[in-house]
Amino acid sequence: MVCGQQAPEDLVALGAELDASGPLIRSASNRLELDPHHSGIHLVFLITELSWYAAVRRALPPSVALARTAAAALLAIPLQLFGVWVAVGWLAAGAPDVASFWLDHGLWLLTAILGVVWIETR
Repeated sequence: MVCGQQAPEDLVALGAELDASGPLIRSASNRLELDPHHSGIHLVFLITELSWYAAVRRALPPSVALARTAAAALLAIPLQLFGVWVAVGWLAAGAPDVASFWLDHGLWLLTAILGVVWIETR
């Protein structure tokens, strides 16, 4: 998994002791296993819902709303990469429970909150 292996390589360059083998990332005393639900598909659903909501609030034509929603879905890729990188950072810091919570709930919640705030303030 590219996003699971890139993050440890970046942190190893900063001095963290990490090893990545497939979906398993190990530090000196902890491990984090990336599951299929850590693929970011939930972010795709969330971002498309937020984008569609923003388009409806602005009363955009359906074709424009659909195009913007499809384009916004691509934001899930860098967001998930960022999420894995942060989780691996928590793992390297010795907090595997925080890393797991971040991947399972934190990134999704943060994206939802920031998305709604961004939509409502525009």
